[in-house]
Parts: sequence; structure tokens; C-alpha cells
Amino acid sequence: MPETAAAAQPAAPIAKRVDSVIESEHGNRVDPYQWLRDDDRNDPDMLAYLNAENAYKDAYYQRLNPIAETLGQEM
Repeated sequence: MPETAAAAQPAAPIAKRVDSVIESEHGNRVDPYQWLRDDDRNDPDMLAYLNAENAYKDAYYQRLNPIAETLGQEM
């Protein structure tokens, strides 16, 4: 990828690390990304991070949209 195209891409979001100890019958382990698990989808930090990930993905793959459109028409 040319440098100009790479420079136009936004930086990938980096998830914060919040150490959470998970206890089980097999012992304890530390999961720094446990905070991302929000089955109710209510945590504003988790939602903001996922929205940033989606925006990054959309920007990254935007250059492929014309190719995908052409392939879709051909099929």
C-alpha cells in the first residue's frame, strides 16, 4: 500500500486494559478485556470502543468498495 494511502487511514482504536480476576474451579486468571463483555449493551465505554472499531473498519475497507461493487454486479 502506498504511503499516501496508509497515511490517510485513521489509527486503529486501542482497547483499554482493566485487569479483572476471573475465578473458576480450575484456578484464577486475569482478563484485561473482561470489561468489553456487556451482554446488556449498556456500558458507554464498551459501546464507544465498538463504535470506534466499526468506524475504523469502515474507513479501512472504503478503498475496496468499488471492487466489491464490481464483483457484485458481475455475479
